[in-house]
Amino acid sequence: MSGPRKKNSTAFALSILYISVNLRMEAAIQNNIPYSGLVPNKLNFNTKKRSKSKFVPDVNIYITSFGTYGAFNGKGCYAVIMTHKGHEKTISETYRYTSKTRMELFAIVAALKSLKMPCLNISIHLQNEGIYEAIKGRKPWRWVRHCKKGFVNDDLWWSFIELVKGHKYRLHLLSQNPDIIYSPRLEKLSKEAYFNRVPKIDSHIEEQNQVFA
Repeated sequence: MSGPRKKNSTAFALSILYISVNLRMEAAIQNNIPYSGLVPNKLNFNTKKRSKSKFVPDVNIYITSFGTYGAFNGKGCYAVIMTHKGHEKTISETYRYTSKTRMELFAIVAALKSLKMPCLNISIHLQNEGIYEAIKGRKPWRWVRHCKKGFVNDDLWWSFIELVKGHKYRLHLLSQNPDIIYSPRLEKLSKEAYFNRVPKIDSHIEEQNQVFA
């Protein structure tokens, strides 16, 4: 009896090994990984880690704001330069009474509205460190869940959260990349909008502060 049992157990073990090898080969083919034989730990299934190291942005968004500083509200503007595979789009606008944070949020919202389809590789370059830290720390999503009575700039944060759905993005600070070739053009665009364009009305902040009758 030991002979047939031994044959059956050997056949069963071989069939399991055959299935395991086939599964690894299929996984290697699907993930475009060179198959490395029967050693399981040599087959890297961590596709997220690999994609992180090979992140090449299809869309670059460069943002700056001008005219309002710190906690002081007043006239302000923003400028955006978007690049995608050799193509370029610029957006700029000015408001008669607003804040620097709102200008940067307006710029992000305007840039995201310009995207016609979900993008998996977006690189967003910001000037405002507070917005950078807030998004990196996922704070707007927590504010939306827990602050039922509203929060500062909630109208623009709501717009950002809705528009960013379906996109994969990374954030950068312009101050950490001083060699970006678009920085002088961003400054020029923002100043042109500030000095030469009829300012729009940021009704959200004007109503809150009752600035104008």
